[in-house]
Amino acid sequence: MSSLSTRSTILSRSSRNSSSPAHRISSVRISRVMTIPCAMFGKLPSKRDFVAYNMVRPFLDQWEAWLQAGVASSRHTLGRRWQEIFLGFPIWRFWCGRQIFGDAVTGALMPSVDGVGRYFPLTVCACEPADMYLEPPPSPALDHWHEDCERFLLHMLDDHIEREPSALLAELSFPPVAPRLPAPQRNSGLFEWPGGDISIPDAFRSLEMADGEARNGGRSYWWTYGGEGGHQARLVVVEGKPSAQFFEYLMTGESA
Repeated sequence: MSSLSTRSTILSRSSRNSSSPAHRISSVRISRVMTIPCAMFGKLPSKRDFVAYNMVRPFLDQWEAWLQAGVASSRHTLGRRWQEIFLGFPIWRFWCGRQIFGDAVTGALMPSVDGVGRYFPLTVCACEPADMYLEPPPSPALDHWHEDCERFLLHMLDDHIEREPSALLAELSFPPVAPRLPAPQRNSGLFEWPGGDISIPDAFRSLEMADGEARNGGRSYWWTYGGEGGHQARLVVVEGKPSAQFFEYLMTGESA
């Protein structure tokens, strides 16, 4: 299948799960004061091999290994049906706690293909910066960012992009983060803040961060708004690192 027809197939099957009917890159909110770049990894129709922009190396090593294992496992299981199912799976949003890949990370992935017809997912993501707290779902601000990610991914399927993908990626705003506040210390059933120099709002916020870390640190959240081919909107929560077989679930929507 040519990259052009592949792009048309993915667009027709994936675009329905975008929460906005507009897919032009101009609709992506642009931050003029960006200091932290988003990242991208995978295959692009406009390139002949893998691309990796701004990917944090420890995360990239684990993410690539998981995707490669997932693609290989699903190819083995699905056989001749693999290509059709791969091209039809919807965009999935994800948020992974710090214990999964070393840093909290959020983003979206979708099926893609390179310029010579080799299939592999395309991911756009953002890793939690040092000393910052990456907002977990559900969050309206995070939802808006994921909408931008979906539009960006769909635009990347164009094999005649006039600008370099890295330049377009630089215009994608970073997801909501906040300065990480000192966690309270537990003492005989009490939570206290040493020094007592933290404001009441910040104390509540730091407690919220600590509770969120305890709840979400070892989990990953995966959700999609569905698409063609019987894919329905759904949320899936994975305890611990997702397996290679979980990638097949993302493709088919069916548990092993």
